[in-house]
Amino acid sequence: MQKSVAVIFGVFFVVGLLVLGLNVKSGFQSQKYADSQSKVVTVVGFASKIVAADGAFWPIEVVNSGDILDKVLEKNGKDKEALKAFFAEVGISENDVIFEDVRVFSKKDGTDAYSAYGLDKNFIASQNLLVQSSDIKAFKAAQDKISQLLEKGVAIKSANYRNENSIKYIYTTDSYSEESLVAEAVTNAKSVAQNVAQSSGNTLGDVISIYVSSIYEDYTSSYFPSKQITIRADVSYSLKK
Repeated sequence: MQKSVAVIFGVFFVVGLLVLGLNVKSGFQSQKYADSQSKVVTVVGFASKIVAADGAFWPIEVVNSGDILDKVLEKNGKDKEALKAFFAEVGISENDVIFEDVRVFSKKDGTDAYSAYGLDKNFIASQNLLVQSSDIKAFKAAQDKISQLLEKGVAIKSANYRNENSIKYIYTTDSYSEESLVAEAVTNAKSVAQNVAQSSGNTLGDVISIYVSSIYEDYTSSYFPSKQITIRADVSYSLKK
């Protein structure tokens, strides 16, 4: 009986040592993992640039109304020629101004299209045109001198073009080098990481991960001839003693 008790006690003793050993080993592994985690620093770097648009388009509608159709169409023809001369004067090529066909609406037809203009005349003549140019300087000049058209009796308003009804500037990646902005953002992040490493008594190790994104881009700025592009780089580095 005493022998059996001794054997049972010995088994529990051995099992206890094994469990203790596993716990100690697990503790060392956890500490090692924690140490490795504590030797990683993640920093953020930014790079920004003001970029210019490389194109623009402007949908315009010319509307004339009256009780005599011939006179309404005659006025529309004069407005068309005035617009051609205006855009040529500011430096926009004739090929960059596209005129659509004239649309005529009659009061007696009573259509929704006629009612939408809110004009109490027998006839309404509408003509859309699209001004599209890569000459931003000339385009800006046209905007600045638009009052000259009003002085000549040419009334224009924004037309709808591909769900756009106002001047819009076009930006492409050709306007700037995204690669150079990314490189600058990563370089700035590295500078921050080096300061962190130095202040903590470590040296900067290898790059563990990099995540790059474009942020703070003001999409409403497509209605202006320039806007700011900002690149963000999240970079993780290892730290060494």
